[in-house]
Parts: sequence; structure tokens; C-alpha cells
Amino acid sequence: MTLPLKTPVWSRLLQEQRALATTRIASLFQDDPDRFARFSRQLDGLLFDFSKNPITQPVFDALIELAESNGLRAARESLFGGGIVNPSENRSAMHVALRAPMSGDHGLDAVAVNGKPVLVEVERVRTRMAELAHAVHSGSWLGYTGKRITDVVNIGIGGSELGPKTVLEALEPFWVPGITPHFISNLDCSQLHHALAGLNPETTLFIVSSKSFTTQETMSNWRLARRWFVDQAGEAALVHHALAATANVKEAVGAGFAPGNIFEFWDWVGGRYSLWSSVGLIVALTVGYDHFAALLDGAHRMDRHFLETPFENNLPILLALVGIWNRNFMHYDSKAILPYDYALRSLHAHLQQVDMESNGKNVDVEGNAVSCQTGPILWGGAGSNGQHAFFQYLHQGTSTVPVDFICAINDTGHESETRKHLVASMIAQSEALMEVADDPGLFRKGKEAFMQYNGNTPSNAIMLDELSPRNLGMLLAMYEHAIFTQAAIWNINPFDQWGVDIGKKLAGKLWSELDAGEISGEHDSSTVGLSQFFLKHFRNGNGN
Repeated sequence: MTLPLKTPVWSRLLQEQRALATTRIASLFQDDPDRFARFSRQLDGLLFDFSKNPITQPVFDALIELAESNGLRAARESLFGGGIVNPSENRSAMHVALRAPMSGDHGLDAVAVNGKPVLVEVERVRTRMAELAHAVHSGSWLGYTGKRITDVVNIGIGGSELGPKTVLEALEPFWVPGITPHFISNLDCSQLHHALAGLNPETTLFIVSSKSFTTQETMSNWRLARRWFVDQAGEAALVHHALAATANVKEAVGAGFAPGNIFEFWDWVGGRYSLWSSVGLIVALTVGYDHFAALLDGAHRMDRHFLETPFENNLPILLALVGIWNRNFMHYDSKAILPYDYALRSLHAHLQQVDMESNGKNVDVEGNAVSCQTGPILWGGAGSNGQHAFFQYLHQGTSTVPVDFICAINDTGHESETRKHLVASMIAQSEALMEVADDPGLFRKGKEAFMQYNGNTPSNAIMLDELSPRNLGMLLAMYEHAIFTQAAIWNINPFDQWGVDIGKKLAGKLWSELDAGEISGEHDSSTVGLSQFFLKHFRNGNGN
């Protein structure tokens, strides 16, 4: 594949960037009264406005040509066709199949992985998830003493926590009455003790979510949670209270889970995309399977849009191209995700994993050093809280940070008294970041230069008519496909994460040494010193 820097269109984009070097975004609006209409798109109640970026029509046209000339079409067809899009692990990445309807013109019916029709396998597990959710909600699945389930505890880390937690916070108005979700992920057992405090083993259902079922943090937390349960209820009661979501059924059975309590997913499901699989079981149990199905349906709607819509009107592709322009040509290192919706307060954490674990790569698919910068540092938080925290840096700091503003127009399940104020704050911030009005009360010189605002900060705005399960599915899938698009253009593999493994391997070795109380001399002096200081002061939980 031709490296992106070697293509003529890349050189043209560099020329366009130089021509725009002294142009302010606000002046682009002054020159073009129709700029918003030119650089915004809509799909089923979702608006994507990218007009507050330093992009002109020639830049836009060149970015579309960049996408056309860098293998995106072939990569997209391979993704949806079950091809090996994860070459370092020789795997497909078929998360799009997890949200496809069983029948219909979506091109997935004939797709098979390892000789097994994908949708047949997916539907088998979906059916079991629906049956379990119905059983819990109807009271036909009861705890070991005959009481109804009231609390569902998900034990998992990374994609086994971030996606489901983000979704459940966003969809709290849709929670089934009487069911409360809890999450345990961190190896620091204080999170586990906090989650279990006040829970009744008679009415608590555990879901252990791990693709390999060997994840260190998850299995350690499960051992502690299992002990908490068995000490009160006995071993035999576990069959009523312990479920597993995993791609390693054999390991789950070996860990003592009843085969009928294991909900499978497959090695072609990446962890950060596992929300759509049986890892989403806690979502189905908390909001009801119908609402989980609506989430899948919204994601599938975006899948179809991504697959079928011309590049110049394709929301995920446009989101990706704006990101490439800001990363590779404007040289902005980071990006902020700022939802003006408290329900989306964890969205930045979920997208942080999906983006940075996918595109935080320094070699291309052929194993060569990348020829350009890849994924940005992603961070963020909920507005309007951020206005009283890190927005100071956005307005007057020394680095330019592009922003994605996100909001739902209509509140769901709550009073909307403050909604206009909230949305007005978001829109005003996007305007202020671009260019504060030329008002003597805002701009100062000389001794009052501390009141000067930088302006000229790019931003996107994504607005939903409401934060429904279907719209949330569309939003999450939009970002997924944008990240995939960027990877295709950069010629990197967005579906592996080998950088995660080195820390795990070293931690396993050091864990054994700390357990034995002897630190190997193979380590550097800092590692030895830190480990010895720990052993000297560690009280082993009992004061000794």
C-alpha cells in the first residue's frame, strides 16, 4: 500500500494548510454565509456540524480524495465481509454482525468465520440473553432463597466495563424498576468492597465478563466476590447467582460456572467492541432486552450509513477526516470529548479506550515505522462542569485542543427546565473557542493582557434530538467507524493492542517476586527500590 505521505493529495493538503496558516476560523464564516449548511450533515435526528474547523472547500475536496485514494473502500468491504482486518492476530473483527438483524439486505447473511455462519451464532446468544432478561424481570429466575434479583454486579475491565457502564449511565431513564447495576473493575479491592457494601447475596446476580477468562484484574476480583458470596450463601447457591460472558467457554467451565450460565462471544469480537456482544448482558438486564435491541438497531443504522453513503455525506468518514486534518496537518496532539449531558459523563472514557487502544500505533500493518502521526490523546469530561475546571486551559492555554461538543436537545425522563441554558452554554462555548466577539469588555492589551482570549480553536458539534437507546447506538457506532477510517488511511491495525501486554507480563513476574518476598536482581535499581520499600511497609491486610 502507498504510504499516505507519498500520495499527491497529501502534498496538496500540506499546501492548503500553509495557505490557511494565518486564516482564522471566524473569518471563514464572514466570507461564506452558507458555511454551516456546507459543512454540516444530518442523519435520523443526529446533526454533525464540522463548520468550526479550519477547513475550506478545497481542503474538504482533498480530504475526500485522500479517503478515496488510501484503501478505505477495500478496508471497509473487508470489515463487513469477515476478512482478516486484524493481521497480527489473524482475525476478523465482526462487531458489525453483533448488531445486524437476522435477515435483511445487509450483506452479512453469508459471512462465516471458521466455517460457522456468523449471524446464526450471534442470534443463538441474543436469544439466550433475551430469555434471561425476561426471566429475571418476570421473577422466573430467582435467587437461591426464592427472592427476586435486585442487583446485578458486572466484574470486568476495559471494554468489559467502559462500554456497558457508559451506556447504562446514558440510559438511566430506561432502567427497569427494581434492578440496580454495579461495576467492579479496578484491582484495588476498595472498589469491590464499595460495590458489595449493602448488597444482599440472596438478591445479587454476578456477571464475570472477560474474553479470555484469565484477565488478572477480573479473575482476582471474582475470587474475592465469590468468597463474599459463598461465605454467606454456600457453594451450591452459585448456580443461581453467577453468570459468565466470555470467548473462552472451556476456561469458564473450569472456573466452576455452570454451562447454562455461560454466554459466549467470539475471538473476532475485540474487547473494546464487546458492548454489542454478551458483555452487554448487564445492559439488557438493567434496561430490558427491547431497549438493548434498540441500541443495537441504532448502531446497525450507522453501520449501513457508513457502508452505503458517499464519502462526502458519510458522517463517520467526515468525522475521521476532520480528525486527520487537525492531527496531521494542523498538528494538534490531543482532542477533548465534551458532552453537555450529565448522562454521557463517561463517554470520553469509553471513547478514550476505543480510540487510543485502536490507533495508538507506531508501526503500520506491514511492520514499518509509521510515516505520520496517528491517533490523538483523547480526554474530556461533562459540561458544564468542565467550564469551571479545564476550560481555562482551552481558552488561554498554550496548546490548541480541538473539541467535540455533544448534546441531546430533549431531556429524557427528567424535567427540562435547565435544558435551554445547558445547550446555550455548549453552543456559546463553541463560539467563544472559535473567536470571542470583538468587545472591549472581553479583549485587553498591555497590563490587562491576562484577559486576552486565544480563540481560533476548532470544534465539532454533535446534536441528538434525544438520548434514546437507538440514538446512543448511532452515536457510538459513528465514533467506531471514524476510528476505523483513520486507521485505514494511516495503514495501521486498529484491532490489536500489543502495547498492553508488556506491562501485564512484567506485572506477573513482579507479582510472583513480591509474593515470595524476594526481588530479582534482574530489575533496574528503581524497580528494586520501589519493590523493597513496598515489602518493608506492607502489612498484609492484618497489621503484621
